[in-house]
Amino acid sequence: MADGSEGLLMAPDLATALADIAGAGGVWTAERITLGPETVLEGAALATAVSESLAPATA
Repeated sequence: MADGSEGLLMAPDLATALADIAGAGGVWTAERITLGPETVLEGAALATAVSESLAPATA
């Protein structure tokens, strides 16, 4: 879990990374998520994905 002191947060997968960012409650936020050599999410797309990870699941 991010505590605000990280320059780099490592997670085993995209879902965990989004959950960690969302769980930080704004104390810490990511600028981009990369998987391997590719940037997967950044900017508005990252903000949207974090917001969606906070939304309750609908059946």
